[in-house]
Amino acid sequence: MGIRQFYLGYIPKEFLEKYKSNLSLNRRNNIKEQFINLDTLYKIIDTIHKSNGTVYLALNHITNNQTMLEYSKLVYELLHNKVDGIIVSNITIATFLKNQNYTNMIISNLFGNYSIQSVEFLITHFNP
Repeated sequence: MGIRQFYLGYIPKEFLEKYKSNLSLNRRNNIKEQFINLDTLYKIIDTIHKSNGTVYLALNHITNNQTMLEYSKLVYELLHNKVDGIIVSNITIATFLKNQNYTNMIISNLFGNYSIQSVEFLITHFNP
């Protein structure tokens, strides 16, 4: 028993230096709610997995622009093989993951999937 699912966000050093915590790759703007040290994050993920927990990476930023996509791709490259799934809330990241043949996509309620039609669309096109 106990806690088995962990959701986290990671902000690359370069992103943080450029944007501070004014922008976020996971809709958390408080720096205390982010992982900013990759080595620490890898150790935490390993600890969770050793305890039979699952780890989900949030890439659910609200803006769809080239900058956010560029940094999301970087975070994906660093973490996709370490986490059990990636939480998304926008079409840009969902499409990117689909094009990478990533199969452990989790659709956030922040995606706006509030109707049967939107849920059917997401299931048909992204197989989350």
